[in-house]
Amino acid sequence: MQIKYRRATIEDLQSLHSMEILVFPKEQYHTTPRRQYRYILTKANAEIWVAEQDKIVIGAVVIFFRKNSFFGRLYSLAVHPDYRNLSIGKNLFLKAEKVIKSKNLIGLILEARADNKQLSSFYKKLGCVQVRTIDNYHPDACEALKFKKTF
Repeated sequence: MQIKYRRATIEDLQSLHSMEILVFPKEQYHTTPRRQYRYILTKANAEIWVAEQDKIVIGAVVIFFRKNSFFGRLYSLAVHPDYRNLSIGKNLFLKAEKVIKSKNLIGLILEARADNKQLSSFYKKLGCVQVRTIDNYHPDACEALKFKKTF
């Protein structure tokens, strides 16, 4: 299986939106509307990278940058359920790290659902440290765990 990693383009808009709907149920997550993806792809101080197999997007990572911050924000990391446990999430995370480092930033921040122990463990294995808990963060009032990784 050949998986290609590349920067997303406007042609990926529908695939990114479809992945969002599939991976992040609205009852549990604040989801990104299609028009917001268009803005991220064309105007935002951000980058989206995708994993694709046979020209089909099977994973994506969204990274935001702020002018007054030394950290990049890993906003979203999604892998199609049929392609999990193939290191795609890890490779997208490492790509995000590389992009953030290339902008001379000192680290990254991200949030994860407090009830998703597998995801928290994944981020910890990649060197992230939990720095705080945010109450009532998600639509279903679940807490979020904020993580930070300094390079």
